[in-house]
Amino acid sequence: MRTDTLPPADAVVRTAPADSRSATARVRSQLPLWALVAIALVAGACHTTPAPETAARHAALGKELLDAGRPQPAIEELSRAIEIEPTALTFYHRGNARFLLEQHHGAVLDYTRALQKEPALAEAYWNRSVARREIGEIDGVISDCTRVITLRPDHARAFYARAIARAERGRVREAVADITRVIELEPGQTNAYFDRATMRLRIGEYDDAADDYTRAIEAAPDDFEARIGRARSYLYRGDLEPAMDDIASAIELRPELRWVYLNKALAQLRADETGRALRECENALRTDPEFADAFYVRALVREARDEPDDAITDYSIALRYDPDHRASKRRLAEHSRQ
Repeated sequence: MRTDTLPPADAVVRTAPADSRSATARVRSQLPLWALVAIALVAGACHTTPAPETAARHAALGKELLDAGRPQPAIEELSRAIEIEPTALTFYHRGNARFLLEQHHGAVLDYTRALQKEPALAEAYWNRSVARREIGEIDGVISDCTRVITLRPDHARAFYARAIARAERGRVREAVADITRVIELEPGQTNAYFDRATMRLRIGEYDDAADDYTRAIEAAPDDFEARIGRARSYLYRGDLEPAMDDIASAIELRPELRWVYLNKALAQLRADETGRALRECENALRTDPEFADAFYVRALVREARDEPDDAITDYSIALRYDPDHRASKRRLAEHSRQ
């Protein structure tokens, strides 16, 4: 080996500087642009990230569970959606779920929150009125139904519910007007005729009440209560014969009901048919031997037949079975003063 070709020991050796980049970086620097783009696309396809927690996703799942008849898990999903982003519809759907679970106070609260965000949501007012009915908030039912009607003047159910609530509050004439609107909107709603008849009976509109009961009977000939109601209408306006016919028809429909016999006995007493009235009292007592009102009516009949001792006995028996029977107490007091 030739040593004269080697550099002296103290000579400076010049070398290329070391490349500090990683091997991957050095490779990438030598690749064309199209290759780098392809690598990036492949890497993106292979790397997946979990779906973000979104209010819409929880709300949609909650609605699906609610529609499937699973209110409890629906409430859980809808509550998650509300935590992320509370909306009127989410509160509304959670109110529906709570109503199905008979959580009526909670349902009212959710419907109220929905209405705070969307005051024109008519169905929230309607559903809140139904929930309020369940917890006895009658005035709330009236106000909610009124809001529904303002937003949707053709909402027959709201008119109907407001009519029933108004009648309970003693606002019977307003209730009659509401039921009349129901019939205008839905002429086939035969129950409305029965309810309007009952309301008209309360305010002394006996002719109109009888007409409405007749419409109810035409729609359902076996309607026992409609026949009794029409009989009462006839009695109050003094038509005894048709009243007794209706009572007889009602007895054929449900002979086990004791009050039917007493109504017939009272009708016959007014017609001075005391013998037949006594027989109807006996029919009533056969259904219930301790029926205080039957003894009271029989006592009235015996007074009409000029049988005061037997009448006093019946009044006394009525008080034995019902010590608070005021009418019998009053009649006995009158007899004691004679």
